[in-house]
Amino acid sequence: IDTCTSVEAHGYIIIPKRGDRFGSHSDEAVDFPRPPHNVTAAVSNTSPFQVALTWEPPAEAMSVSYRIYRSLAPGVIMSQENLLGATQNTYFIDSLVTEGTTGFYRIVAVNRIGIPSQPSQEVSVLVQKPLNELPDLDVLFISRSPKYPRFAILYDPPGYNPKPDPLTENTRHVPLPGELMCYSATVGNSGGATMGNFNLKWYVDSALVQQESCGMLFPKQRLTSVLRLPWETEPSIIRCEVQPADGASEATKNNNSLKIRTNALSFHFYVEQNIIELFGSHKNPMNSYGFEDWAQVHINQMNRFFADARYPGVTPDGVPEAVFLDTVSYFGNGLLPPGGTHAPEAVVWDGQWGFTGDPNAINYFENIVLGRDNGMDWALLHELGHQIGLIDLYQMDVSQPQMRVIEPRTGQKPPLRPIAWDVLHYCSRSQYIMHSNFQNGFSDHSAGALRRNTGKRRGYFGEYLADIPKRNSLLVQRKDGTPVQFAEIRVYQKQDGQIPDLAKFTGLTDSTGRFEFPRNADSAYYGGLRVKNPFSTIHSSDPHVVATNATLFIRVAKGDSVGYAFMDICGFNVAFWSGDSISATYPLTISQWHIMPISGLRSDIRIQTATYKLFQNYPNPFNATTEIRYQLPISTSVRIDILNILGQRIRTLVNGKQHKGNHSVAWDGNDDSGRHLSSGIYYYIFKADEYEQTAKMLLLN
Repeated sequence: IDTCTSVEAHGYIIIPKRGDRFGSHSDEAVDFPRPPHNVTAAVSNTSPFQVALTWEPPAEAMSVSYRIYRSLAPGVIMSQENLLGATQNTYFIDSLVTEGTTGFYRIVAVNRIGIPSQPSQEVSVLVQKPLNELPDLDVLFISRSPKYPRFAILYDPPGYNPKPDPLTENTRHVPLPGELMCYSATVGNSGGATMGNFNLKWYVDSALVQQESCGMLFPKQRLTSVLRLPWETEPSIIRCEVQPADGASEATKNNNSLKIRTNALSFHFYVEQNIIELFGSHKNPMNSYGFEDWAQVHINQMNRFFADARYPGVTPDGVPEAVFLDTVSYFGNGLLPPGGTHAPEAVVWDGQWGFTGDPNAINYFENIVLGRDNGMDWALLHELGHQIGLIDLYQMDVSQPQMRVIEPRTGQKPPLRPIAWDVLHYCSRSQYIMHSNFQNGFSDHSAGALRRNTGKRRGYFGEYLADIPKRNSLLVQRKDGTPVQFAEIRVYQKQDGQIPDLAKFTGLTDSTGRFEFPRNADSAYYGGLRVKNPFSTIHSSDPHVVATNATLFIRVAKGDSVGYAFMDICGFNVAFWSGDSISATYPLTISQWHIMPISGLRSDIRIQTATYKLFQNYPNPFNATTEIRYQLPISTSVRIDILNILGQRIRTLVNGKQHKGNHSVAWDGNDDSGRHLSSGIYYYIFKADEYEQTAKMLLLN
């Protein structure tokens, strides 16, 4: 019994003692309430205007009342002068407002003996006519619990040989059959007027299983409804629906219903206040105002991409996958936690993404998403594809600076014409979401990868590239389809962002124009590497899981004619997923032949094994400093720039001549003016001689 009688906040810890030895202390217990959270302030469309304040009570709140403070400037002081009033409700109506002014509010919880909490986070609102003059019932998101961790995967070395972390291999990742699950629907009023009584209904596979009658909701006020169901192996469709009890008008009914599949992959979104305010003032594709509805539009689009990805032999009925928005967490500007912008190594959600409120982000959403693409952030869908295990297909592209191969008959680079810009080869699935055309949905390659991992909760990333037939052959042919018999074949492989002048395989086509990839590389290739498949490397018998070595450059010589072609790993994977796991043949069409007489063969061409290399920064993600390493085969001028997601240069790390050899440079997350940048994705561009390479990194503050 603590006999102290002062009415003030106290914190307690317990420390065990035996003799003269003390143990570790307990967690702190307090006799004061925690502050209320998720405070919102919204103008209510009344005459005269009012401001409706709503909040959620602290989790342990018992016999708590609330004091409401307001000022006309930021930094509300908890003084008698700023005290508006008190209430035991979780809402308060401020009628003493003036149109055109901005009110700043903070809420303090007070327990039954008068000890106050710390003040809540400050919120503000401009008193003006709301965009939504009517109420708007809105099912914002549905959460599923309990939650279990997804798979944790180790890569050794980084980017190669993925395998489950032995410390988590036996961890349960999904509920047990019959386990009681909770589905919690967060329902809000996204409009600008108070909603009267309304009905809330839960459906399972179209059958009504639960209904509730709910009281009124002030603007921006929320409530939660819970449905409990036993977990079943076969998934069900759960739907929550809300409707005004008296048939009252709403701003829109497009957001009155939300459905999820019980075994869908879960996403967690983090969002800062500036983004909430931005979407609260711009209509989204659901014809409503609000970040959560905007987010649900993208979740729905991703599920449509799954359904539309129908490819014979790979996903004839579409991708058997689904995603849903499980949780939205809200933060003040600049307070997004580390890991909030990207998926950390181990999470209980299958993916997460963060939306910072910094000026670059606001500019992107205002000018690109809302200003140009009618509210759709197509790049977000690409990033969510990464969250569920898909790779960047543009890793398989080849640009002119990356081509280091020398044509033996001329001593020059092969006479290749760029497709666009300086690009010599686009990935064979370039016109899809995981490359650059974000609106085209999933290619057969990405769809096959998702189907292959159905039932595996995420944590794997790109390991599906190892799905290659045991035996692989090229059928070399001309444009008219006739085979190229007994032609000389040289196969080069992209490695670490370039194609070195080092043939991996050499040989001849047979009488049918076929060339089978051998099990041993050419003797000049690292001493004749024993390979599992054409994309094996010195690090692994399987490909790099982010596809930086997943493209082949093939030289075909027949008499005085020489032709060239590129191939990437996608066709090999699709062949495997289509049932050709033992053997597959791929047509390789040489569309253009170059006359290069054999007599022009030079004997003094030497293989250049020392090459330019840019390595992935480490650590990545990082929250203090990161190291960028690179290799120079010769002394040359080097430039390394940091770019933001809009492509704007924000920092130059290196700009000058350097000697050949290995180099590194550190980046501390600051721009050229010394200002520390916000969390997010950044790019670093390495330029040396004719070589250029770009890589992506993630800064977490």
